[in-house]
Order: sequence, then C-alpha cells, then structure tokens
Amino acid sequence: MLRVSIFTVLLLLTAISASSQEHDNECKGLFRWDVKTLTDQGGIGLLSARIYDSTLSQLVWVHPPKHFFVLSKKDGRLPRYQEEKSIIRLVAKLVSVKIQKDQDLHIILKSTDSNEMMIGEIPDPGCPIFDSLPELRIAYMEARRQLNMATDQLNETKKPVLVEITGVPFWDAKHWWLHGCARNGREIHPIFSVKLLPD
Repeated sequence: MLRVSIFTVLLLLTAISASSQEHDNECKGLFRWDVKTLTDQGGIGLLSARIYDSTLSQLVWVHPPKHFFVLSKKDGRLPRYQEEKSIIRLVAKLVSVKIQKDQDLHIILKSTDSNEMMIGEIPDPGCPIFDSLPELRIAYMEARRQLNMATDQLNETKKPVLVEITGVPFWDAKHWWLHGCARNGREIHPIFSVKLLPD
C-alpha cells in the first residue's frame, strides 16, 4: 500500500512538473526573449530608469544596429543594445490587440502624425520565470489591466483609441508579413504603461 502511495505521489509531481514546463514553453518566445522581457542581466533596472519622450515616427526612422534574421540562432541570442537601455513615452493610436502563441499581448500602434505603424507587446506575467522576479510580474499585470480599459473602448467605438505608451524600445527582426510591423523592425517591448487619453 505504501508503495502505491509513493508511486501516486511521484506521478503527481511528474505531472505538475510537466505542466509547468509546458506553460513555460508556451509563454517563452525564441528571438531575444530575455531582452524583450527584461529578464536579461540588468534588465530589471529599467523599471526605475529615466523616461524620455519620443514619437512613433521618430522611432521607426532610426536605422537598426544591424539587419536581424528571425531564424538566426546567433541573432536570437544577441544582448541588449545601447538604444534598448532607456524608457520612452509616446502618444499613439491603439489599432488592435491580440494574444500571441507565447502569450504576449500583441498591440498595433499607429502614429498620430503619419501612417507609420509599430508593434508593442506586454509579456505574460504568468510565465514561471517571473516567479523570482515579482517586480516584473506586477509591472506586466498592471500594464495589462490598463490595456484592458483601452481595449474596451476600442471594441466599443470600433475605431483607434488615443493612448500614452511607456516602455522599452526593442530591436526585432523585420516581420514584413505582419500587419503593423515598423519599417525598421523596432517595437516597444516590453510595455509598462498604457494610459487612455481623451480624443
């Protein structure tokens, strides 16, 4: 009887472990994921970094440090660039929101003064990696709560909503097949704050 109980416990522990790993695989992206989520060395320090004002149009016209290849394992492990070590704040139109395979919230933003577009993302605070980084988990939970308010208005009005976005500019590979991808592949990833503004 004791053997059966121990065996049952072991099976349960194995199932829990497998479930945790499965969730981790679902929420963990591949391309420069540690930089995207601030889980790289020193990344969490950006939560308290100085905020600089910018515009979406300004961000998308800056040349990337190199041409990134999304399928390149080498590019996917590149550390944080200097341009990714600051926090920016910009006003843009929120066009759409959807959830990605890695459980990030994928946000399409449009410039207020041009037709330029850019992608912003909020990581999944439920990822196991944030178990040891509660400050990041709280920041992403709050950003998602704020985004929900803006999304509600977006769904109600059926037209872009004016928002103030605060987050980290990130160099991604160009996703030319994705609607909303910036001309230089730049994103706001992660987003810390989504403030709904009056039109």
